[in-house]
Amino acid sequence: MSKMRPSKKELLEGMTPSTVHANEIANVASGELGLEQNDSLTEEEKMRLVCSRFLDIKEDDLMDGDYFFTELDSGKYDEA
Repeated sequence: MSKMRPSKKELLEGMTPSTVHANEIANVASGELGLEQNDSLTEEEKMRLVCSRFLDIKEDDLMDGDYFFTELDSGKYDEA
């Protein structure tokens, strides 16, 4: 389902200094903007993106899950 995005002109139309809060507009994090853009990806495109992020991981570098959780539960990685 495609969302119709308002144009920049439509967003600014009717705004006055008393109706707009510049800090709310200026403080939008780039991550928040990126999330909306990712919503337009198909499931196949999302899977391809995830897979591409793990291309440089070597299987030998991976830790056994049981071993990892045992170490995690032991407190080995707790902050002092």
